[in-house]
Amino acid sequence: MSKGSGMRGVFTLTISKQHGAWSILIACFVLGTWVGGNLDPRTALLSCSVVFGFLARHSAGVYLRFPETDTRRRGVLIWTTSYALVLLGTGGLLVSAYGLWSLLLFGVLLLAVGLTSLMVARQKRDYTNSGELIGVLGLTLVAPVAEYTARGIFSVQTFAVWVLCALFFCGSVFHVRYLVRRRAASMGPLRERLKAGRPSVVYHLVALCTAVVLGLAGMLPPLSPVALLPGALRAWTAVGRRVRRPLPVRRIGVMEVLYTLVFLVLVVSAFYISK
Repeated sequence: MSKGSGMRGVFTLTISKQHGAWSILIACFVLGTWVGGNLDPRTALLSCSVVFGFLARHSAGVYLRFPETDTRRRGVLIWTTSYALVLLGTGGLLVSAYGLWSLLLFGVLLLAVGLTSLMVARQKRDYTNSGELIGVLGLTLVAPVAEYTARGIFSVQTFAVWVLCALFFCGSVFHVRYLVRRRAASMGPLRERLKAGRPSVVYHLVALCTAVVLGLAGMLPPLSPVALLPGALRAWTAVGRRVRRPLPVRRIGVMEVLYTLVFLVLVVSAFYISK
């Protein structure tokens, strides 16, 4: 195998195949940018920063999973470094050319979350409840970053947009874990389903109440909580309804993407109506 073909083969390893992660990344970027209200060169630069930052984090995880004797480690490290350099270049340009100094704070926060998720992955705990939540919280930070970049101002709304995204996507973690990790319980009697699905049921109730409070406080449009309602009903119905056979994982993934689209449309509509 030639060096070029080897590098191309390694390159495919650095591209995340996690469709759920990509959907969160894209949805949060679109939502934050739309709420911010501006489409200009800053948005284009940020899109590069977001994508290459995500690729750098994923590639670093691939690098750490390989044993030291694996010859592919060097190629993965080269790609990881390349992605990181693009991230630093585009992010630095946003700060220096457009004066978006708060991006430095976001950068420190994202770096901390990324390093934490890498430590969790190194310990092979990335598919635990806490590991998945850390990953989702890191991805949802794209929403306030995009909102701030588009508006050029950090405000209470910037923080509230992140909270709303975090509430929705963390809810998906609880829901999917119930469907996948608690398959036997989902086919059992109601008492068994309620016991297994309690974290999901309680979380979605708390998330919905939190969104209502943010809306009443004026931090979000009054209709924003409606965006969480379909996801909450989905989770409660999954626990309340007894299934005869478990849902295929692929179908669960497709449904989560569809619910993400519904969430995105409802949040955008809520902000549009409030203008």
